Amino acid sequence: SDRWRRANLGKAAATARISGSFRYGAKGRGTPKWADRGAMHCLYQLRNIYRDIGVDAHVDHIVPLRSEIVCGLHVEHYLQLITGIEISIKGNRTWPDMPTGE
Repeated sequence: SDRWRRANLGKAAATARISGSFRYGAKGRGTPKWADRGAMHCLYQLRNIYRDIGVDAHVDHIVPLRSEIVCGLHVEHYLQLITGIEISIKGNRTWPDMPTGE
């Protein structure tokens, strides 16, 4: 319900991304059964708290879910909280230990 969603914004945001909807289909397919959904809910809730105080916070996949050379997982270990500026610079083009093709 809408009232539950407003009272549980972190859970609602994480659940929408895990559900496999059209917009977030890759996240739904990239979420294994062993993923700690509680930890992911907490991260989305923290993002909402930052947004409530005016910080442009985003939950970012450290390893992109979809790019030309990698498909990451939607799991707590691959998520981080970053600013809008950082996410626009990073995009889905780089990640730690990325192969350089050299």
